[in-house]
Amino acid sequence: MRWLMMMALMSMAVVAQGATGSHALVGIWQGILNPGPTQLRVELRIRKSDAGTLRGTMYSVDQAPDPMPVTLLRLD
Repeated sequence: MRWLMMMALMSMAVVAQGATGSHALVGIWQGILNPGPTQLRVELRIRKSDAGTLRGTMYSVDQAPDPMPVTLLRLD
């Protein structure tokens, strides 16, 4: 389920920004997933590390307050 949410948000982020570069992904992205009869609000926070790599944290607003680390962020 977490993998599905991360993939959906990343797809949304790339489409929304027009994929002009990794800097275009930095920010807070919010969306709604419909995995079944209920809706889940999700938030993905993307930042650039001091080394220049993308880092992310995801939150499932309706399920748990604890952040979920994103292990891979990549712009193709």
